[in-house]
Amino acid sequence: MSTFLLRQHAVRCALVMVIAIAAGACSENPETAKREAVTRGDALFAKALYSEAVIEYRRAIQFDARYGEAHRKLAETYLKAGDGGNAIREFVRAADLLPDDADLQIKVGNFLLAGGRFDDARVRAEQVLKTNPKSAPAHVLRGNALAGLKDLDGALSDMEAAIAEDPGKGVTYANLGVVQHLRGDATKAEAAYTAALQADPASVPIRLSYANYLIVVKRIDDAEAQLKEAFERDRKSPMVSRALAVFYAGTGRVDKAEPYLKRLAEDSGDIGAQFSLVQLYIGTGRRDEGSRLLTALKARTDTQRDATLMLARLAYADRETARAYALVKEVLDAAPQEARALILKARLDLLEKKPADAIAAAKLAVSANPTLAEGSIVLGEAYRATRDLDGAKTAYAEALRLRPSDPAVQVALSQLNLATGGLDAAKQFAQGALAAAPQAPLTRVTLVRAALASGDVTAADAQLTTLLKDYPQSGTVHVLEGTLALVRKDVPGAERAFKKAAELAPTSVEAAAGLILIELSTGRGPAARARAEGLAAQSPANVDALVLAARTYASLKDLPKTEELLRRAMEVDAARSEPYSMLARVYVEQGKMDQALTEFKTLAQREPKSVGARTMVGAILQTQNKREEAKKAYRETLAVDSTAAVAANNLAWMVTEDNGNLDDALQLVQTARTKLPDSPEVNDTLGWIYYKKGMHDLAIAAFKQSVEKQPNTATFQYHLGLAAAKAGQFTQARQALETALRLDPKSADAGEAKAALSRLSAYGS
Repeated sequence: MSTFLLRQHAVRCALVMVIAIAAGACSENPETAKREAVTRGDALFAKALYSEAVIEYRRAIQFDARYGEAHRKLAETYLKAGDGGNAIREFVRAADLLPDDADLQIKVGNFLLAGGRFDDARVRAEQVLKTNPKSAPAHVLRGNALAGLKDLDGALSDMEAAIAEDPGKGVTYANLGVVQHLRGDATKAEAAYTAALQADPASVPIRLSYANYLIVVKRIDDAEAQLKEAFERDRKSPMVSRALAVFYAGTGRVDKAEPYLKRLAEDSGDIGAQFSLVQLYIGTGRRDEGSRLLTALKARTDTQRDATLMLARLAYADRETARAYALVKEVLDAAPQEARALILKARLDLLEKKPADAIAAAKLAVSANPTLAEGSIVLGEAYRATRDLDGAKTAYAEALRLRPSDPAVQVALSQLNLATGGLDAAKQFAQGALAAAPQAPLTRVTLVRAALASGDVTAADAQLTTLLKDYPQSGTVHVLEGTLALVRKDVPGAERAFKKAAELAPTSVEAAAGLILIELSTGRGPAARARAEGLAAQSPANVDALVLAARTYASLKDLPKTEELLRRAMEVDAARSEPYSMLARVYVEQGKMDQALTEFKTLAQREPKSVGARTMVGAILQTQNKREEAKKAYRETLAVDSTAAVAANNLAWMVTEDNGNLDDALQLVQTARTKLPDSPEVNDTLGWIYYKKGMHDLAIAAFKQSVEKQPNTATFQYHLGLAAAKAGQFTQARQALETALRLDPKSADAGEAKAALSRLSAYGS
């Protein structure tokens, strides 16, 4: 026999053995097998060997998927093992298979209730009430479910029914207290809790529920007394220790929270309590104690990742970026899709002025966990850093969808809409932020900014009045006061407010901008120069300060100093686009077209969606008579934004002048006209296309609109004269051509205008 045949023979033998084993398994009695598996599972459960018990109970279910008792036991085992998700799934499956087990239906209903699945919980209660309409636990369950569904009258009816069936049960009275509180009846709520404690004074859950009610109604001392009483009755209860820790931390008494957190962490091994203890140590300036505990948690397999991330966040907060990056890398090496680590990496990238890297990390975080609002928030921040405001708006909008009442997200959206001209949206988001956090200074300031921008002086004034009263030492508030005064044309009042803002916040760019604006507009150039110089010296690493100083020097026609400041701004933050844009315009003003072209091209690369930068590239190339390059640049601009009006108009003009496709040119200029219907330049382009197409009446109508807007522009008069001559309107033609020559006798069109006038004379017109 060959080697190959021997191998084949071995394979066949192995297959025969496998088939034999499978046949033996199939021949085993499934009923017997499933019960034996459950018996083995019970024995393992009794020894607290939960992982092994899970295997046996699952084996029983493999023999009979509808074995409800096995599902119930498996659920109990998952619960003991701390796997709540699988436990609830198995409890639900068991309850479906054992519909007559009232205790199981109630238990599952309470799990569903705790998870916010109120309607499902109600269904479980009604399953019990069908066969036992007097079941007090079922009435309580349905009552709580109805309360969650906002049917408070129905909830009250069920709680009263439960009390009628089992009048001595304190927990039922406590549930009644919750419902009465939700209905707004404080007297009846208090009476229900009193009855609950009378019925069962030793009940810790009742006291905790009562304490929670007392906290909500702001009876803090009474709540503390109930919590302490609960602790005295059961010192070993993790639930009580947690409640006391949360209570003291929430009322600003962190020192009193510590013993309960320690007890919770040490006695129950509660991981959350240990991390809370770390935060307590750090929050109270005990960094060494917090670091020691975090290091210990980092050494444990079950807490390593969370501890590493917390250490990374601490390093980030301390601006220890190298250490923070290293810790984040540890997490990502082990779990590349860990969204929290990716979010922190994005924040570190922003801190290090690497917005492109931040965008990449944030996108990965959003992809890894789309339900985490922080991922969309940091993505929005990263887009803002690159001046991609549309991208930022999209990211923040997703964050708001995930976290609808977040005031910080609404503030960001208000600011972004303000920056992009969406004044109504800016005001709407500001109002939403204010509704979510009515006392927060930032939301109030945001509303004032949005109201001022939209011209709602009354709303701005109302909010600003209270801000000035609440925060008289805030530079930002006085800046807004100055802005409002400018809107009202109260220049002295505005100057006083801006000066006050500058005193309170000497490095405030907004305060300096307000004062410089007033100084320049009132002829105090030297004062504006001195202020700009002082601001740049005081804030050498602040791009906004350097750009404001540069603008001031540009207004004073000191272009070399303007260029110097803009170069410094670029060195401080190479990612910021404003310095490039301004420098390019400075070069244009100086006639340095090659340098301007370089800067605008750089800006277009930095901001691929920048219509302005791309349009300027085309305009400069057009000025340099590099016609094909200019047309290409305009077409690239329109590829970014098909409604880019200036690019569309200029390209239409060049196509017409170069004897290109006039229908294409007409379509382009109509695009421009959609955005700029009253622009004399656009109407002139439209008229010139009609003139070239021989549609002289339409050309005259368009040229007239240009002349009405700018009667002293020789080119518009010249074009009107040519069109009028072609249409036989000789008087109007002569008038327009003579006006064109008077306005600019040396223009490129002057010779053609004289020739046209000669032709009119020859015709005797």
